[in-house]
Amino acid sequence: MFVALDTNSWFSERLLRSGLGATLLFALRQRDARLILPRVVRLEAVAQLTEDGVKAVATIEKSLRTVASLLGRRPDPELPTADTIRNAIDGRFDELAEFIDQLDPSIEDYSRAIERVIAKRPPNGRDEQFRDSLILEQLLRHFEGAEGFLVTNDGDFFAVKAVANSHHC
Repeated sequence: MFVALDTNSWFSERLLRSGLGATLLFALRQRDARLILPRVVRLEAVAQLTEDGVKAVATIEKSLRTVASLLGRRPDPELPTADTIRNAIDGRFDELAEFIDQLDPSIEDYSRAIERVIAKRPPNGRDEQFRDSLILEQLLRHFEGAEGFLVTNDGDFFAVKAVANSHHC
């Protein structure tokens, strides 16, 4: 059995540090199951979470200016840089290595993803979803016949719910 998380799940569950993330890790350990991490998901998650962290730091800095104007001096906490945030995110993926099998795309995956985009097959609807198509093609190729789950809140994937049973999506 495998479980793959889309980028939005890594983002919303804060790299599985949430209660739901901890529950997932516990369940994976109990079932001796693996998280499948397509390379594009990791790259996208690192980029999005780093950006979110940088925005949070900017919000803190703005709030510190308000506090400084009230106190007449600025408190001087040490805030992380974008590099520090990015390194921490990479470190979390390293911590989770015992649960994760990283999946690198093949030329065939890229080719089938492009064909999927051009044919407007799910997860492509009104918008072209090349990254999502690449993720889907990797999972279809590597885990044909295996029990697996893609955890996402991306509605475009919901049109692909028969994927586990058929390659005719």
